[in-house]
Amino acid sequence: MTTLQRYLFRRYFTLIALSAISLVLFFSLFELADKARIVSDSHREFSLALKWVMLEMPMMAVEAASLAAALSVFILGTQLSRRGEWVAIFSAGIPPRVVYGPILLIVTLFAGGIFWLNDDVVPPAAQGIADIVLGQLHRWNSVDRHRNWFLGGHRFVRLSEVNPNEKAYYGVLLLDVIDGSVKQKIYADKVSEDKEKFMGSQVIIEKFSGQNLTIEQYPQIALPLPKSFNGFLDLSAWPQNLALTALNSVSLLRREQGYNPILYDVEYFRRIFAPFNTLALAWLCVVLAFVPDVKRLLIRAAFECVVIVLFAYSLRQIFKSLSMDRLISVASGALAPALILAGCALLYGRIQWLPILRRMKS
Repeated sequence: MTTLQRYLFRRYFTLIALSAISLVLFFSLFELADKARIVSDSHREFSLALKWVMLEMPMMAVEAASLAAALSVFILGTQLSRRGEWVAIFSAGIPPRVVYGPILLIVTLFAGGIFWLNDDVVPPAAQGIADIVLGQLHRWNSVDRHRNWFLGGHRFVRLSEVNPNEKAYYGVLLLDVIDGSVKQKIYADKVSEDKEKFMGSQVIIEKFSGQNLTIEQYPQIALPLPKSFNGFLDLSAWPQNLALTALNSVSLLRREQGYNPILYDVEYFRRIFAPFNTLALAWLCVVLAFVPDVKRLLIRAAFECVVIVLFAYSLRQIFKSLSMDRLISVASGALAPALILAGCALLYGRIQWLPILRRMKS
C-alpha cells in the first residue's frame, strides 16, 4: 500500500466510523425520549429505558450502515476536492483504481462487520427487548411486534432456539399472566413433543402468590401447552430477528409442511447479499464524489448522497416486491440491486474518467 493509499485509508476509516457512530447516537436520542415516556408511564426506573435503547443500537447500526458508508464517501470527496488534493493527485498521473482501492477495502470490512452484527448480535438483542417489553413493562398489546414470543393458550411463550431436525425447542419460558401480572414462570432447557404432550427437561417453576415465591424443580415434566402450539411455523412472523441458520431451518420446515416460506427466503438472501449491496453503493458514491473540482459545495454533495441512498433503497424495495410476488427468484431479487448499482458505477466511471485519463496520457 502506497503512502497515498495509507493516507486515504486513515481518512476514510475515521470518517466512516464517525458517521456510523453519529447516526446511531442521533437516532438513539429520539428513541430514548420515546422509551423514557413509556417507562415513566409504567412507573419504572429510567435505567430501564437506557437498557432498552442500548439493545436497539445494533439494529440501528444495521439500518444506518449504507447511509454511513455513502455519507462518509461524499464528505471525504468534497473535502479533498475543495483543498485541491484531487487536482494534485490526478496531475501526478495516479490512476483512479489506486484511489478507489483503500475506500472499497474499508467498505468491504465495514460490510462484513455489519453482517456479523446482524446475524450474531441483533437476534439476542431483540430477545432482550422482548424481555423488557413483556416481562418487565407488561405491555402485552405489543406481543405481535416481538415474534419470538407466542401465545400458547392463555400463556405467553418465548423460544430461544428451534431445532427442526430434533423437532425440539430450547430455552423455553412460559408466563401465566392474569390481570396484567405474572402469576407463574416456567423455565425449560429443552421441550419436545411426546405423543400429544410437550415434555420439558430440566424444568424450574416459579409460582407467585402475593409477596411469596415458591420454586419447584423437575428433571422432566409435561408442560401446559395446547396441542395446537407450533413454534416451528410461528417463528416465521419476525424473520429479521433470526440468525441465518434459524432462517434456513424454519424455511425448510415450512416448505415440508406445505406452508409459504417466502418471508424466510427473502430475509435469508437479503442478509447474504447485503454486503455486496453496501459495497456497490459505496463504489457508485466514490465515482460521483471523487472529482477534481475545487469549487464543489458540501450542500451539493449532501444532496447527491441523499439521492443515491434513496435510489438504492428504492431498488431494494422494488426487487423485494418482485420476489414476494414470485415474479423473479428470491436470490435474484436480493442480488439485482447490487448489480444495478455496480453497473451504474462502472458506466458513469468510464464516462467521467476517460477524458481525464486521456489528458493524463497526453
